[in-house]
Amino acid sequence: MFTLDEEKYLIRLLNLNDVVLFLGSGYSALSKNNLGENLPTGWVFAQKLWDFLGYKGDSSTTSLQELYEAFLLNKKIKKGEKLRFLEENLLAKNIPVIYDNLCNAFWYKIYTTNVDNVITDTYRRNHQRLDKLKYPNDKFKERDQSLETTQLVHLHGELPCLPEDLIFSTSQYAASSTIHNPLYWHFVQEYSTKPTIFVGTSLNEPLFEQYIQARQQYSKFSERRPQSFLITKSISEPKKDILKGQYNVDFIEGSTEDFLNWLQKIKGELKSKEDVLWQVNPNLGNLKLKISTSKVTVRHSELNEFSISFKPVQTELQKSDGKSKFLLGASPMWNDIIMGLDAQRKVTSAILDFANDKFNNSKKVEIVAVIGSGGSGKSTLLKRIGYQMRLDGRSTYLNYSEFLPKSDMISRVLTAFGEKTVLLFDNAGNIINQLPELVKELNKMDKPPLIILSIRANAIERLATKLEPILQLKEFEIPNLDRDEIQEILNILEKNNLLDQLRGKTNEDRIKVFEQKAKKQILVAMKEATKGEDFNKIIAEEFASIETSDASLICLCIALYTELGFLTTKQEIIGFSDLTPADTLYQLDRNLKGITINVGLKYDKYMIRHRVIAEHYVKNCASLEQLKKAYINVLSVIAPEIQRSHTPSRRFSLYKELINHAKLYRRFKEDINLARHIYDSVSELFKTDYHFWLQYGSLEAEGVGGDLDLAENYIGQAESLMRVENYYILNAKGNLMYKRAIKAKVDDVASDYREKAKEILINLIQKRGADDPYSYFIYLAGEYNYITTRIRDRALKKSRLDSLLKIAKQGFHDHPRNQRIKHIADVINKAYLYQTLDEEINDPVIMSNYEDLS
Repeated sequence: MFTLDEEKYLIRLLNLNDVVLFLGSGYSALSKNNLGENLPTGWVFAQKLWDFLGYKGDSSTTSLQELYEAFLLNKKIKKGEKLRFLEENLLAKNIPVIYDNLCNAFWYKIYTTNVDNVITDTYRRNHQRLDKLKYPNDKFKERDQSLETTQLVHLHGELPCLPEDLIFSTSQYAASSTIHNPLYWHFVQEYSTKPTIFVGTSLNEPLFEQYIQARQQYSKFSERRPQSFLITKSISEPKKDILKGQYNVDFIEGSTEDFLNWLQKIKGELKSKEDVLWQVNPNLGNLKLKISTSKVTVRHSELNEFSISFKPVQTELQKSDGKSKFLLGASPMWNDIIMGLDAQRKVTSAILDFANDKFNNSKKVEIVAVIGSGGSGKSTLLKRIGYQMRLDGRSTYLNYSEFLPKSDMISRVLTAFGEKTVLLFDNAGNIINQLPELVKELNKMDKPPLIILSIRANAIERLATKLEPILQLKEFEIPNLDRDEIQEILNILEKNNLLDQLRGKTNEDRIKVFEQKAKKQILVAMKEATKGEDFNKIIAEEFASIETSDASLICLCIALYTELGFLTTKQEIIGFSDLTPADTLYQLDRNLKGITINVGLKYDKYMIRHRVIAEHYVKNCASLEQLKKAYINVLSVIAPEIQRSHTPSRRFSLYKELINHAKLYRRFKEDINLARHIYDSVSELFKTDYHFWLQYGSLEAEGVGGDLDLAENYIGQAESLMRVENYYILNAKGNLMYKRAIKAKVDDVASDYREKAKEILINLIQKRGADDPYSYFIYLAGEYNYITTRIRDRALKKSRLDSLLKIAKQGFHDHPRNQRIKHIADVINKAYLYQTLDEEINDPVIMSNYEDLS
């Protein structure tokens, strides 16, 4: 069936758990139904429907879709009879043993347009588990990377179910073509990036054609997706050429039986589950070995989540896809640390000394925070510390803070290790709200871990506020480069022939150039020193040099992920690109090469080469229209994949960051309509999520151009969806009431709004003010703005400001590190003092949430 080279290609990829299987209606035809007949394929089932409905004459001119439409609409036949007809004809009672060969391989995923039970029963009798998703109820779910289950996706529904929940009729196809089907959409993304075997289909299903064509229009670039195969008895010569030339799908003459026999033939060359697991997820394999003798029970799903979230620190050089980009401004890879491409910083020794002391002597959770601005070298320093601790024999794991599993699960896995561990968190600003619960859980352990994290300077106050009631945070701020450190950087650059414009200068002049730049981030300093140009200009020219607007859009979408501390998959990139998969992969591999880098254990994820560069693209290089388009495309891609549950989710964390009203307002404050357009464009996708409406309503309540009537409507929708009292919704309502009070034309109306706001916010301060400063912000700012805009009597104004100042001081007492509360308290105090003067002085203004207080 396959050539020798094709067979070797497929066996290699099957052993890497990297092949998608697509099964069409012809796949199940060897099985017998309850009537003792082979499961009917298209035209046979159409004839059966014709006879069941009692039509006379020739059925050949009527399509299966039209007949099933008539079947659904027929009121004379009872629903029970219809169900019995479907199950008698389309459910298998006798499945030949040859189908068991399907279970020989570990498929990346199985997709099927069949509605029968052949795959399910085959896996069941072979004692293998399936994780099933089916139209129309299921959306998306991460596959099980532990290989304990295989994900099976029923694209057209699965019996037993209601007749209308199967896609057969014309109207069902029409409805499915107009309503986004995330299961089909996700298949197309995976088909575009992974080798796929098609069996039992001629690739002419209407929905399949629609979704493929939506992403696979004629491309001016050659097909770049992996080679795939269509196994069928015959197709026309033109279709062979189209499949090969446009989709890189090779026609293989054969039947379902031939395919299943082939799987039996290669069985001896397919690896066991354990061996495949070691290939595709060595971290999980190591973890299973590590806890194999533990008395602590850890579920497979928990170990799998831990293995995805926490990666062991590497101490051996890994195979790379090319020369390191680290010295050219990319984020550090483990190979860069192992090869010593990072210049040693003096602060490293101080951190290691403290960390080792706490590791050896502390019996509770200790947290070390490495603090610095973007591009200061936090990630590099964190990896250097982790690498050194691993060399010293510590069990050390790194989490990139994309998402954090449940705290009790992390604790259970670490307990099963039976030893004290070190946990590193990069970009820890993403998980500030989760860390207190994690610390409390880890402190229950006999051997709680040492935590070392990197965090930006502007987020350390929030972290400290959250953690200080539980523990004392030890902080190490990354200092400016000194002469010794600059010299080491220069030595490394020279050794690797990367001095650029510094090559012709004396060593002393090189040092002086660096000293002039050293108060900036180390990334900026290196760029400006070696290029001899301003960093902003360098990055702006780089973005402007991207050849096409489509490539610029792809770059911006990836930048939105990177600036928030998230990695991007190839499937996601294909999803948010406006180009065909072939064109997208071409742009990624050619026009964006060097701007993006491959990361991850299998180098299968992407990011802009440094977070600071991603931020610069987004904030300074893209037009607002370009940025709006990027937001909409990214949100549209992640929408079907968001789980409506309380379990941790990387995509939901990304979604919450993307729709944050404060960030969107700050980004689009020149034209709030652009931010509105982002929300409106994806509102249908997120209309049942209270958080979406809360953020949209909060946008309307802030800044110039907001609409308070819309704000009230949207916050009301959030409240309706939430159904229970919610702290964040109440804060938003309090903020809205203050906005209403300040803008009201009648004093009595303004006073009523103000009293409602006070009642909400004072209550929240009493309940949660000691733990969370957010209610303080809103109350102090709202009350101050009300006093200074609506009260004219100076004595009353002074009295109100005096009372407000006492609450501000209480807020600062509860949150002594919080710069925003300190700023508001200073403004209130200054306004109060102005009232004691004889002359009229304009009241000072509170800086908004969108202005930098650092």
